[in-house]
Amino acid sequence: MEKKGHKKSLILYNWCAKYNQRKEQALRAKTVEQEYLDFSRKSTVKVVQEYRRKYEAISGLLEANPKILNLAHEDFSNGLSESEGGRKGYTSEQILRALIVMFIEGDSYRDVVVRIENSEFSQRFVKLGIKPMMDYSFLCKAYGVLSEETWKAMNEALGVYARKEEKITEEKVRVDSTVYETNIHYPTDSSLLWDSFRTLSRLMKEASEEMKAAGLTHRFHVKKVKRLAQFISRNSDKKDKSAQRKIKSVYGELIDRVNWIAEVGRTAGIILTEGSLKATAVAAELKHYVPIVEKITAQAESRVFRGEMVSSDKKVYSLFEEHTELLKRG
Repeated sequence: MEKKGHKKSLILYNWCAKYNQRKEQALRAKTVEQEYLDFSRKSTVKVVQEYRRKYEAISGLLEANPKILNLAHEDFSNGLSESEGGRKGYTSEQILRALIVMFIEGDSYRDVVVRIENSEFSQRFVKLGIKPMMDYSFLCKAYGVLSEETWKAMNEALGVYARKEEKITEEKVRVDSTVYETNIHYPTDSSLLWDSFRTLSRLMKEASEEMKAAGLTHRFHVKKVKRLAQFISRNSDKKDKSAQRKIKSVYGELIDRVNWIAEVGRTAGIILTEGSLKATAVAAELKHYVPIVEKITAQAESRVFRGEMVSSDKKVYSLFEEHTELLKRG
């Protein structure tokens, strides 16, 4: 019995040893120690030289901060499949540098693959050597395995290095922000007022039964309010005084209508909170929109009737994208 048990233990040990050996061989290499000769053609064009110096500086930062590669290597080793990566596959450094090129150039995964594959300089930066560029789908998977914690740790490591090298000081803080264009129509006062009225009326119509039960039996006259907004937009270019007086009068009526429906919406938002699931959802949206509508009517009154210009940082540019800000280039 002892011999059989010993034989089984020995077989299990050998199997585990072979498994660990195969697993070790399949681990992704972090970097390639051997550098390839640079056969890329030197350029005499100033803009090309500046472009290459930028990437050479980035390469120097990566080499001076090995912690950045170590962090990425840990995620790549744990998250990417062994079949895509083994020792004969792409190193973690090559993957990280390819992603850096993608971010700097603002390319898609497909475009950065084409860029690197067709540029000897980019291939040298990525340290591909004689190896072809990786597929875009693999690059997409590689980016997906980098965790939020890893990106944060990379940023902290780079910040520590910059402070150590006196590239930045604690007296000044640089903040990078991302800005994108919101999908809104041109924000005239009349269009914003019309958006406000039609949105609040639509929401309250969805809970009409609950509102009737609560005694709120209002008629909204949506078509009439729409005609008011259309009159302003169609005649706003007229310069004669009589037309301007008429536009101002219509503005007053339109603002009064919006103020009225905002007050009704505020009341309905309180009453519908205790109703059905649908009524509760409508109440939540009313509570969200009514304060924005009140800002829209206030800025319209200031401009049209008092001739006051609302500062860009306080103005509402959209009822639906209320976070929209006016950013002037330069």
